[in-house]
Amino acid sequence: MRPIDRDARVEIVTRKSPEALELIRHDTAHILAEAVQELFPGTQVTIGPNIENGFYYDFARETPFSTDDFPKIEAKMREIVARDTPLIREVWDRNDAIKFFETKGEKYKAELIRDLPANETITVYSQGEWKRSMPRAAYALNR
Repeated sequence: MRPIDRDARVEIVTRKSPEALELIRHDTAHILAEAVQELFPGTQVTIGPNIENGFYYDFARETPFSTDDFPKIEAKMREIVARDTPLIREVWDRNDAIKFFETKGEKYKAELIRDLPANETITVYSQGEWKRSMPRAAYALNR
């Protein structure tokens, strides 16, 4: 959800909206990251998520993933979706976001935020207790 702070035209996004697929990919990437971190504690989420033909996240961990991990990750993603927890978007102060992710041991997220231009808006998305940062300019939906 975003505040409307000036005159604006508002449209409801439906399945048939041009933006729908990008929104689904964005949210699904967050669900992927949450699933991986629940299944493989200590895994750090680095760069992602939605791209032109899908979504991804790069993960940092000592043990590489194998194709045997994919069904477990997919099952965990379905479990997370079934929880029906709202995805909440917040704008955070840059230093607060860096401190939050450093405290969680998420050094890559803290580094990515630190490297953004000073005028960049820092957004944090949460699903329950799980939180992920995303610089505003990284995605067309956030511009």
